[in-house]
Amino acid sequence: MKVFIPVKERDGFSVFAEGALIDMENTSRGDLYLSFSDSAILVLYYTYPNHRRLYILHTKGVGDKIQLPCTDTPACIIFRGMGKVFDVTKNAFYYLRKTTNEDYLFFPKEFYYEMGILADSKKLNRFKLNLLMKKYGLL
Repeated sequence: MKVFIPVKERDGFSVFAEGALIDMENTSRGDLYLSFSDSAILVLYYTYPNHRRLYILHTKGVGDKIQLPCTDTPACIIFRGMGKVFDVTKNAFYYLRKTTNEDYLFFPKEFYYEMGILADSKKLNRFKLNLLMKKYGLL
């Protein structure tokens, strides 16, 4: 999946993408396109002037697919969050990145469904994240 990284001053919002990066492409206009692996999850952080949104996506999956802004391919949304859930989930991904290197990008989708339930209920913390990783044999 390709993700276009907008320029906040020009486009009015920003996107941060976290996934298994394959390639980066700069255009003559100065635009940046990032290509990510379809076998891993992709996390998109959108920051608008008045709100923030986070999406955990996977291109391979059963169900309705939706094409989000700045993406070139429709994908299944595993989880979406905003506000406080955005911060809690962002912190969880920081912890996963720190403890598992890049392995967390290839965890099963079910892991992220459960992580999303915990984040929505505002009960996601390092202890529960570790329990979840043990449940799926990832720790």
